[in-house]
Amino acid sequence: MSPTAVGYYDVAWKLTLPVMFVAQTAGSALMSKMSALDAADEATNTDIVNTLSFSGVLAVPAFVGFLLLHTEVLVTAFGSEYTSAWPLLIGLAAYRVVATQSQPLINALNGLDRPDITMWITGTTVAGNVVLGVVLTLYYGPVGVVIATFLAEFARYIAAIVIIHREVTPFSPVSKPVVQQIASAVVMGAGVALTQQFVTVASWVDLGILVGVGAAVYWLVLLSISKQLRTTLQSAFVGMPIDLP
Repeated sequence: MSPTAVGYYDVAWKLTLPVMFVAQTAGSALMSKMSALDAADEATNTDIVNTLSFSGVLAVPAFVGFLLLHTEVLVTAFGSEYTSAWPLLIGLAAYRVVATQSQPLINALNGLDRPDITMWITGTTVAGNVVLGVVLTLYYGPVGVVIATFLAEFARYIAAIVIIHREVTPFSPVSKPVVQQIASAVVMGAGVALTQQFVTVASWVDLGILVGVGAAVYWLVLLSISKQLRTTLQSAFVGMPIDLP
């Protein structure tokens, strides 16, 4: 690929990277927790589901936000010459959503002292990513790399689910909080789309207004419909779980 295409990919990668914060933090904690539970011969499915439930709490709304504001974000942050990077930005944002779910599962397997399984999953998906990436790049250019990355990560996610179900414990990969996050992100998208009718992005201030509206709508909706999130936040800040209505 040309240096320009590589630059587009680098920009898209950096813009989507922060949404992995919760998944990486929760995944590390899950690995330790799984190790302790396995040593005590206790059930592990509840902790897996709880971690997956909130790993994508930033990635899901970010994906919707990038769908609506991809051009505005790229132009405001890096200049008009990066406008053509928008397909890479959206594709990598979708990849991040899947990665927030697959990464904790890989950490769970590591916590169960199964590096052989995680090595097999990672090695297979990386090899598939490389081969598929070359083929798709020849046909679709830089977008082909993103498509290959997304498909490889999705395969890693499915493989981790299947192996944990078979070797460890059955669990629900899509929990109620995940559905609530998706619903909140959709409502957020509608709010941002409506606000776009009145705000034209010409500076960081204008972009900040749209992002602020989106963030406010997302968290207000999510907090109003998710009792589990309210209880989790209360537990984190107060130090003990509180049963909220």
